[in-house]
Amino acid sequence: MAYDEGLAQRIRDYFQGRTDVVEKKMFGGLCFMVHDHMCCGLLGNDLMARIGPDHYEEHLALPHAKPMEFTGRPMKGILTVEAEGLAEDADLFAWIDRCVAFVDTLPPKAPKKSRKSRTSARSDDAFAGLSAPARRALANAGINTLKDLSRYSQAEILKLHGMGPSSIPKLEKALRDGGFSFQ
Repeated sequence: MAYDEGLAQRIRDYFQGRTDVVEKKMFGGLCFMVHDHMCCGLLGNDLMARIGPDHYEEHLALPHAKPMEFTGRPMKGILTVEAEGLAEDADLFAWIDRCVAFVDTLPPKAPKKSRKSRTSARSDDAFAGLSAPARRALANAGINTLKDLSRYSQAEILKLHGMGPSSIPKLEKALRDGGFSFQ
C-alpha cells in the first residue's frame, strides 16, 4: 500500500532536528520510530497513531479517529486517524504529540544481539559448525551428544536424511576434541 508523501513530509518536518527518530517501511506503509519504538506511521492517506492502551478509548472518541484493524481485529493502543482529521498542521502535530508522549513512557529497548554473538552463544554446542539440515538429521536420530554420536559409524551417519559428506570431517574433529571417535 502506498502512502501520502506530502503527509510523510509534514511528519518529517515535525521531527526535524531530532536524532532519535528513524523512518522504516512497515505494514505496507511508513513508520516513524522514536527511541527504537514505533511511534506513528502512514497507511495510505491515514495516520497510524500509537497512543497506548491507557488512553485508547478517550482518543478513539476524537473526530476522525477509528480503531486500527490492520489484521482484521482492532489493535489495542493504536488508532487510525483519517486524512480529513489531519488537514491542518496543528491537528497532525497534536496527534504526533500524543504518540510521542506515549512512546516516551516506554522502557528503552534492549540492544539487539549481532548475528555473530548469537552464533557464539551456541559455541558450547558440539554440533554448532554443522548445517541446519545436518543438525536436524542428528536430532531426529536422537543424537544429541558426542557420546551418542560415538555409537555410530561414519557410514551410518551418512545414511541419515540431511547429512552430507562435508559434515563428516567436522564431526570427526568434534569427536576427537571431546575424546571420542566413530565406531
